Amino acid sequence: MNNYMDEFNNITVCLVEDDKMIREMYQTALELDGFKVLAAADGAEGLMLMKKNRPDIAIIDIMMPIMSGITLMQKMDEDPDLRNIPVIVSSNNNDKTVMEQTKKSRFYLLKAFYTPKKVVGVVREVLSRNTGF
Repeated sequence: MNNYMDEFNNITVCLVEDDKMIREMYQTALELDGFKVLAAADGAEGLMLMKKNRPDIAIIDIMMPIMSGITLMQKMDEDPDLRNIPVIVSSNNNDKTVMEQTKKSRFYLLKAFYTPKKVVGVVREVLSRNTGF
């Protein structure tokens, strides 16, 4: 494990990504860095995991079957137990309208520009800003 920041060892990340290869790459990178990962293949599954487990942070894809990332984030905003979970939006869609719909204090990353290792760095950065780590 590459745990150079021990305060992140007990952090749970909910990764909601329909692309199995990307989901597995991000999950592996996060777990190797000491994070606990809850992985979901669509927004509905992600919402269920979050309601059950209350993760510390979520990485959410936008374009997914069953429930989109935008709908998932709207449902999170409506739920007092989920609304304050920091969200990193992960997408290959750089459409300004989509970015506007997801901008409420969320970090937006374009998958094409972020390796799994960089995603881990973004998770650490967002957690540091939102939790005082």
